[in-house]
Amino acid sequence: MGGLDALLAAARTHCGQDASSRESQLAVKQLLEAVEFPSHQSPIPEIADLSESQRAAVEVLAEADGQLPVQPWAVPIRGWAVRRWLGVDPPGVLERVLTHSHEGTEYTEPLWRALERYGRRMNKRFGSLGLSIADRLEAYVDIALGAYRLPRARLAWGALAEVPSDCGRWAASAADRVVTTRHGSTPMELRWAVFLPLVRAEIPVEPRWDSLLPSGHGDERRAMTDCVHAIAESRREPALLGAVRRQSFGSAVVGCGLEMLETFPSAGLTELVWSKREEAASAPKTSRITVRETEARLKTIAEDHPVVAEALARLRQGLPAVRPLTVAPTERPQSADDLGPQRRAQVERAGVLYDGQSLSTDIRLSANPEDEDTSFQGSLEIHVLLDEEEQAVYDVLEYRGDTGVVYETGTTTVVAEIIQMGMEGADPSVRTAIREALRAARG
Repeated sequence: MGGLDALLAAARTHCGQDASSRESQLAVKQLLEAVEFPSHQSPIPEIADLSESQRAAVEVLAEADGQLPVQPWAVPIRGWAVRRWLGVDPPGVLERVLTHSHEGTEYTEPLWRALERYGRRMNKRFGSLGLSIADRLEAYVDIALGAYRLPRARLAWGALAEVPSDCGRWAASAADRVVTTRHGSTPMELRWAVFLPLVRAEIPVEPRWDSLLPSGHGDERRAMTDCVHAIAESRREPALLGAVRRQSFGSAVVGCGLEMLETFPSAGLTELVWSKREEAASAPKTSRITVRETEARLKTIAEDHPVVAEALARLRQGLPAVRPLTVAPTERPQSADDLGPQRRAQVERAGVLYDGQSLSTDIRLSANPEDEDTSFQGSLEIHVLLDEEEQAVYDVLEYRGDTGVVYETGTTTVVAEIIQMGMEGADPSVRTAIREALRAARG
C-alpha cells in the first residue's frame, strides 16, 4: 500500500489546490491507472462494485471542487457529482432509485444509471418515467452540468408555463453551480431551467445570479418579464441589457428588446435596439425586422416613456462617424510555439475572460483531448485591424466559434468583448467599425 498511499496523497494535494492544473492531471492519471479503474468506454460502475483501492481513489477525487481531470475514466467529472455518487452528500433526483423496464428486463437502480442504460433513447424515455416537472428540471440541470457523463442533450423537461413553485429546495444551489461551472457560457435552455424556478419559488435573486437572466420573445415574453421583475430595480437595467444581448442574432435582439422596452423602458435598451436595427433588417425573411418597423415601434414606445423619447432624440441627431478599418492577414496559431511573448499574454488574458481560469498558453493551445474544455486550439484566429494610414490600432482574438476579445494593439488592454457573436463594450462607432472590418475581411 506504500506506493498507493503516495499516489493518493499526491492526487489529494494537487486536486485540492487546482484540479485543472497539469500536476493534478498527472497525479490523477497515475492514481487511476494504478488502481486499474475502468475506462470511459465502460459504464460508470456502482460504488458497491469498486475494489477497496478504487474506492479510496474516488474518495480523494470527492474532496476536490469543479471539473476533475478524469475524462479517460468512468468517473463523474464534477466533484459534487462524485460526492453524491459515493453517498457523501445527500442524493439528488439522479441518485433516486426507481424500478423500470428496458428491453424486456426489469431493473431497480438510480435514475442516472437508467438514463445511461437508455443510450440514444434517453431523451424519449426521460419523459415517460413518471417524474414531476420539478424532478425533471433538477435532473436536466445536473446532466447539463456534466453529472455522470450523460449526453448534454436537451431533455424534454417541460414548458416554461409548467415550472412549479416547489423548486426552492434545489434551485438556489443549482444556480450557484451554474455560475461557478459555466463562467458565462451558459446555454439559454439551461438559464431558463435554473432562473425561472428561482422566480416561481419566490427566492430573492442574489446579485451573483443576475448574469443567468434568460431572454426570449414571443411565447417567452411573459416568463422573461417575470424574471426581470424578480431582480432588484437597482440592478435591473444592466442585467436586462446583458440578457437581451445574449440573443443569437440581431433580429432576436431587436424583437426581444422592443418587447422589454414596453415594460422596462431605459436609455440603454433603446440604444441597443437602435444599434441592431440594420442587422435585424438583413436577417432571413422569416425573422427579418425592417429598419422602418424597428424605428416605428421605438416611436410608439417613446410616446408613453420619456426616457425612451429622450434617448431616441439623441440617436436621431446622428450617429458618430464610423472610422474605416481594414484587416491584416489573419493569424491562425496552432500551438504556443507560434506566438511571441505579447501574443501569449493576450491569449492568456482572453482565457481568463472566457472561463475565469488563469492558464498558460501551452494549455490554451493544447491539442490534448483532456484539455478540450479549456483549449482554443484549432479555433483561435488573430486579426490585426489597421486604420486609414495602415497603422495597427486593434488586435482581435476570436476563439471557440462565437467568442473573442478586442485589445488595443500590442497590449492586453481590453476594448471590447465578443460574446455569442455580439460585441460588448467600446463606443458604438468603434464596435461598428470593428464589426464591419471583420465582415469585409470574411467576404
